[in-house]
Amino acid sequence: KAPITRNIIVTNNKPNVPVKVTRAEVSVPGFLTDVVPTQEGVSYTVVVKASEKVKKGALQGTVKLFTSDKEKSVIELGMPTRSVVTTCAYCGVGRVSWWLPPRVAVA
Repeated sequence: KAPITRNIIVTNNKPNVPVKVTRAEVSVPGFLTDVVPTQEGVSYTVVVKASEKVKKGALQGTVKLFTSDKEKSVIELGMPTRSVVTTCAYCGVGRVSWWLPPRVAVA
């Protein structure tokens, strides 16, 4: 079964100053991140994956993006106050009903 993933798109709004996303962390245990440059210094996709260690139930936490920007070296994104990992009663497949902002702008 494929891991449950969500993507965060990060766009640099400083056209003359490249800003890199160096790493990302999720405060909820069991989540993994991968930073993928789509255009180095300009845009990145941060992939957040739930490992099999994530337990079913309510989730609450943050995603921290670490950047090379001097003014905003850490950008903290809140997860919703209530998110749930559920299992489909029909097919038994796990699913995270969890929302992250689709775009983050570094300005």
